[in-house]
Amino acid sequence: MECVIHATESHRAAVVRMAQRFLSPDGPYGTRFAVDAAKVSALAAQMMGPEHLALLAMQDDQPVGMFGMFLFDHPITGERIASELCWWMEPEARGGKAAIQMLRTAEAWARDHGAEVIEMIAPDERVAAFYGKVGYERADIHYRKVLWQ
Repeated sequence: MECVIHATESHRAAVVRMAQRFLSPDGPYGTRFAVDAAKVSALAAQMMGPEHLALLAMQDDQPVGMFGMFLFDHPITGERIASELCWWMEPEARGGKAAIQMLRTAEAWARDHGAEVIEMIAPDERVAAFYGKVGYERADIHYRKVLWQ
């Protein structure tokens, strides 16, 4: 059975494990650096605080997905913005209802916390197409250049 819950301190180790897979060289961003588990753990603890959201998708009482979001006031427009920090579903849990439940839960949380806008990250065109299907519109395209190679 799938459900979505708010992550608590008791889930931190599971969040760190999923974050390490998310940030691995095989993950969506193909991270080229070692992931510092202590830093990820500290961030997970912070994400469980009041200005942040940490959700878990659960399947048979096991975490199979995570979602992190934070709030900020845009420095130019003053808009209250809810921004995705991370969203990961274990490969075997993809395609079910839990991912969309996490997104809808995050949208409700953002509204309840005064957000006027929600920003999501699309690492590829497949994810961008999904966002389009659920009511999001493309706002920006970000580019990165690794400087330390």
